[in-house]
Amino acid sequence: AAQLYDILGVGLDLVEGNVKWAREHSMGLFCQVDGRYVDWLPESTFDAVISYAALCHLHPEDQCTVVRKLVGKVVPGGQLWFGWNSPMIGDMEGVVEKPEFYSDEFWNTCFSQAKWNETIQWESVLESHLFPDDITNHESYLFWWPAYSLFIKRLH
Repeated sequence: AAQLYDILGVGLDLVEGNVKWAREHSMGLFCQVDGRYVDWLPESTFDAVISYAALCHLHPEDQCTVVRKLVGKVVPGGQLWFGWNSPMIGDMEGVVEKPEFYSDEFWNTCFSQAKWNETIQWESVLESHLFPDDITNHESYLFWWPAYSLFIKRLH
C-alpha cells in the first residue's frame, strides 16, 4: 500500500512467520497479535480496514464482535472490506446445519445488537460476483458457496 498509494498500512497476524515475511517484503507496520483483540488500536483513526480470509477462522460471536469494534477504528466516511468469508471452511457440512451464521440475517442481528453511536451502510456480496472472470473455476475453494465479502461504510 505504501509503495503504490502512498499510505501507511498496519498489518495484524497471529502467525510469527507471516509477520516476519511481511516485514521483510512490504512497507508498513506489522504486528504479531491475535486479531480478536483490537481494543489497543485508536478509535476513529484509520481511513480503511481490509481483512481477507481472516474472519472465517473465528467463531461467529467473535466475528461479530471484531467487525463491530473495527467499525469504530475507522474515521467517519471510512470503509471496511472483509473479503473471502467462507464459513466453516473445514466443515462444509456445518454450513447446511447452521445456515443462519452465513447470511445477511446474521449481520443484521450482529449490527442491530451493537451498543454504539455509529451509523453504517453495509452489504454482502458473493465472491463469485466480485471476480466473474474466474467463476468458471468451480474447483477453486475461493468460490465455494457461500463465500462472500462484507462491505461496510461508517457514516457517523
